[in-house]
Amino acid sequence: MAHSSPELRQSGAANGGAELYRWGLLAAAMGLGVGMGMAATGVTAPGVAVAGASAALCIASVLAGRGAHGSRAKDAADPCAGPEYVDEESGLPNARQVHELLKREIARGLRYGDRTAVALYDVRPAAYQERDGQESRPSPARYVAACLLESARKSDIVARLDETHFVVVLTESDVEGAETFTERTRTKLGTTPFARSADGTGLFVRAWAGAARWEASITTPAQYLQAANAALESTRPGYESEQSWYRGGWGD
Repeated sequence: MAHSSPELRQSGAANGGAELYRWGLLAAAMGLGVGMGMAATGVTAPGVAVAGASAALCIASVLAGRGAHGSRAKDAADPCAGPEYVDEESGLPNARQVHELLKREIARGLRYGDRTAVALYDVRPAAYQERDGQESRPSPARYVAACLLESARKSDIVARLDETHFVVVLTESDVEGAETFTERTRTKLGTTPFARSADGTGLFVRAWAGAARWEASITTPAQYLQAANAALESTRPGYESEQSWYRGGWGD
C-alpha cells in the first residue's frame, strides 16, 4: 500500500542516505585497493590520484551516513514543540501530540516493521470525600506523570490524553512485555498517596490499564488507541473485583 505522508518521505530520505553510505564505502575500498596496487607496480602518479579520490569518496560516504542516522534520530524525536502540544497541568505531551507521534510510529512500522505497543491508563482519585471548608478534590495528574516517566524507558513516550487517561508508547515491545509493564505501573500508581487531606489522610488513585501491540492492520492513531482501550475495558471487571475495597466516592 502506498503512503505519501511526510513521515514516510522523511524515512525514505534517511534510507537513501544509508544506501549511499554503504555503496560509497564499498566503492572507496575498491578504489583504494586499485590505487595502491597501481602505485606498487610503478604507475605512481595515476595510482596516487585514484587512491586520493577514493579517500575523498570514503569521507563523503561517512558524512552521508551520519546525515542518514541524524535524520532517523530527528524523525524519532517529538515532532511538536509548541505549547499547543503540551498538557499544561502535567507537562506531558497532550492528545494532539500523541496523534502526531502515533502517525510517525505507524508509518515507520509499515515501512520497517518496527515493534511498538501502546499502554493506556484510566487513573482516578479513590475514596475521596470532600468536607465543608476543604478545597476541591486535588488532581493526581502530576503524580501520575511522575510515576509513568520513572517507569518508562528513555525511548518510550509518556503522554496525557484527557483528564483521566494517560498513555505510554512503548518502543521495541511485544505484547507480553507491554502487559507486564502495565501491571507493574498500575500497581505502583495505587500504592503511594498522591496527596494528603487536611487531616493528614493519604489520598490514593485507582488505575485501570490495557495494552495493544501495533499490527499492520492498524493504520491510524485512532485505531491504535481503540485497540488499547478495548484491552483496558476487558480487564476492568477483574480490577473492580480486586479493588472493591476502594469503593465509596471517587468518581463522577
